[in-house]
Amino acid sequence: MAGLRGKTALVLGAEFPAGRAVALQLSRSGCRVIISGHDLRKLQLIDQLLTAKGGNPVVAVLPGDPAKDLGILREARDHCGHLHFVVNALSVVGDSTHEHHVAGKRAHAAWDVVLQLVTGRGAVRFLTLWLEAAGKPPEFPATCWHSLVRVSAIQTESDNEASMGDAKVRCAGAADTICELLLCPGSACPVEVKLEPRALKA
Repeated sequence: MAGLRGKTALVLGAEFPAGRAVALQLSRSGCRVIISGHDLRKLQLIDQLLTAKGGNPVVAVLPGDPAKDLGILREARDHCGHLHFVVNALSVVGDSTHEHHVAGKRAHAAWDVVLQLVTGRGAVRFLTLWLEAAGKPPEFPATCWHSLVRVSAIQTESDNEASMGDAKVRCAGAADTICELLLCPGSACPVEVKLEPRALKA
């Protein structure tokens, strides 16, 4: 995806399977990726993976306090330069109703921080990968370019690719869709996409 080469993308929730897949696909496409989330150990592993594949990622570990999160993301942004894309995958995690709702709230809070991060900094494309069980998805001002990719169930760490499983959206497939949407001209790009699950199998 040549149109992504040389751009900078912030991926929120990069420590989770879907966020990791997005970060990997963006990095493969030539993006400089800021991998962000709350789990230092997992982010370090993703950093090693992207670096081994020729990427040049920046790690931004968020403590969960809005003011501190903003400061850390500002430092990462300033290190990379202008942010072109922000992908929020924080909602697509958890196995219970409670975990889904907590993840949804975390995703909403992260967008509040990001909007402060990019205000007055030029054009940015926003995209939310949203698990329907996480509640009501975020809304953006009409002046922002924002696309929503909904999933009802998505591949998790425990899913076995070599055997039949519950019908879910593959993380790699979601990442491909997200990269295509980020490249889509704003006037032609759908505002919302729903990815239909299918059985996981070899």
